[in-house]
Amino acid sequence: MAASLLNHSWYSLLQGVSSPEHLISVAARLGYTSLALTDTNNLLGAVAFHDLSLSYGIKPILGSVLRTPTQSVVALIQNRAGYRSLCCILSRLNLNDDANLGELLLQFNQGLHLLVDTPELLELLHPVYASRVWAGINRSGRRRSVSSRQRKLLECADRLGVSLVALHGCYFAQPGLLELYRVVRAIRECTLLQRLVDDHVGPESHLLPLNEFQELFCDIPEALANASILAGTLEVDVLPHELILPEPLDSRGMESVVHLRALCIEGMHLRRLYKNEDAKIRLEEELKIIHARSLDGYFLTVNEITRLARSDGHTPALRGSAGNSLVCYLLGITDVDPLRHNLVFERFLHMGRVDLPDIDLDFDWKIRDALIDHVLEQRGRQYAARISSHLFLQPRSALRESAKIHGLSEDQISAMGPAMEKRLEPYIAGGKGELAPPHYSGCPLEPLQWKQMFFHARWLVGRPHHLSIHPGGIVITPNPIEEYAPLQWSRKGVVITQYEKDAVEKIGLVKIDLLGNRALATVDEASRLAGERILPHADMPEEDPKVGELLLRGDTLGVNQMESPGMRHLLVQMQAHSLDDVIQSLALIRPGAASIGMKERFIRRRRGIEKPASIEPALAKLLGDTQLMLLYEDDSLRLLKALAQLSPSDADAFRKKVTKWETDE
Repeated sequence: MAASLLNHSWYSLLQGVSSPEHLISVAARLGYTSLALTDTNNLLGAVAFHDLSLSYGIKPILGSVLRTPTQSVVALIQNRAGYRSLCCILSRLNLNDDANLGELLLQFNQGLHLLVDTPELLELLHPVYASRVWAGINRSGRRRSVSSRQRKLLECADRLGVSLVALHGCYFAQPGLLELYRVVRAIRECTLLQRLVDDHVGPESHLLPLNEFQELFCDIPEALANASILAGTLEVDVLPHELILPEPLDSRGMESVVHLRALCIEGMHLRRLYKNEDAKIRLEEELKIIHARSLDGYFLTVNEITRLARSDGHTPALRGSAGNSLVCYLLGITDVDPLRHNLVFERFLHMGRVDLPDIDLDFDWKIRDALIDHVLEQRGRQYAARISSHLFLQPRSALRESAKIHGLSEDQISAMGPAMEKRLEPYIAGGKGELAPPHYSGCPLEPLQWKQMFFHARWLVGRPHHLSIHPGGIVITPNPIEEYAPLQWSRKGVVITQYEKDAVEKIGLVKIDLLGNRALATVDEASRLAGERILPHADMPEEDPKVGELLLRGDTLGVNQMESPGMRHLLVQMQAHSLDDVIQSLALIRPGAASIGMKERFIRRRRGIEKPASIEPALAKLLGDTQLMLLYEDDSLRLLKALAQLSPSDADAFRKKVTKWETDE
């Protein structure tokens, strides 16, 4: 087994150069059978690396170079316990400036193998790790000499009976990328490219062909053999993938399934549906599916967040297909009655749905961050955190970063202006046109350096630069989050997961989105101004003659989703005067409906200018008041079940494929 155990991808932010996929593809071409991803103090690329490696037929090994100003260790994950240990170590290391690496390695020692390069750490860790600690012999280039530091390590390893492992530190996938490594390093160190002092990374710090790797360690062949032995002992299935669901804080002493049902029955009375037989049947169906998918606690958790917001005087709004759920309506997560609007639950959740359903909540954008902080505090910072976003350099930011390391000041960069920055974009996209735009007046760079600056900027585009905060995504876990995902500080001083939203969901964590909406700021302000005069939402009448008059005139400036000229014109054409008319107008204004002439055809039928085709009365009843047109996605689900006798899951799968279908034109 040919194994490379020390590799940095571009997720060693502004340190490694190549993407995980680039590393994997080169490793596969060179004949490696096992490849480790060991980015410095993080697991940012671990989830994607794991799946990509398997697709290339390479065994993925996950780990990290754990580094402090005075110590460095390569930690490799052996099993699920090792994954938890490494997540805890990384979290403590990143969140605490005074964290002691040696103490953390002793505290969280299960399921890890350590590659150590100092006798001091070897002495400290060997009593606990025994055969799971190795002396890592890191060589680069074609040098087979042993430094005085490595000689001490070899002597200590021999005395303790610790095995040697061959390492070759890789910072880029293939030869010729040292210049790019120097560029990202200059950005990381906030220095000029010409002032960089050489470090331990040289031209050979790339994945070596197997014969060169073997030649590098021909004097200690046991180190090569041990690298393969170690790689063989490490398991592939180390990432969590079971569903990790939050649990409610206040269960009233009941199991989640019982508690959810009790709250829904309370909601039936509050919503005045306790005598409605259709509502009772629908509730039982939804609760059955929710429990079968083990989502009782998830619904209760979102309910607690909604109630917390309402208690603070804020109006939540539910986004997406979760509004199709009667349970969400009864809990007060939404004020949209799915029975009144004939909404199909299967669009939101059914037994065949593979991915997790999203219950995304909108709040007044001004208080959204404060509300998130309130939720995190209420839950406890150990059990709740915000999700990160991985920010990649775009043409403009790449040009600015390149300009800085070539000596331009902020004022000089700004003097280039958007026009000069825009000239870079086609050059980045396809390499067309001039290699570099001409100088602007007063440019301090020589033509050759100017050309080099743009060359480096082109190189930088699409590479990760730093972590930011997802606009509204949070995760809540039943056990401390550090056991599921590594944590760190964002630039704004907020604790975030190192994984972005896709990786978070891939390992089984449930993302809850608490999003900002400017329209809700208007709603909250109107409620504040109205004071006690405003009715509770449940008591508000759907129709109001004065509102109807405004709709008929298209007088809806300042109303969310209804203030564009096109929408106001449509309201007049529709002769809209009711809530249902507004809902239909919002569906018709969408690009899909407008592009196929659906909007005009609907208006003609509504106004009696065009007669709908005749269809079976039973099908016409399914479509309701939509002028016999498939106005909503829910209409397609009802028809598929009625005409094709498809199961809810098959009907929803068909619907999703249709929504993604594109013509060849």
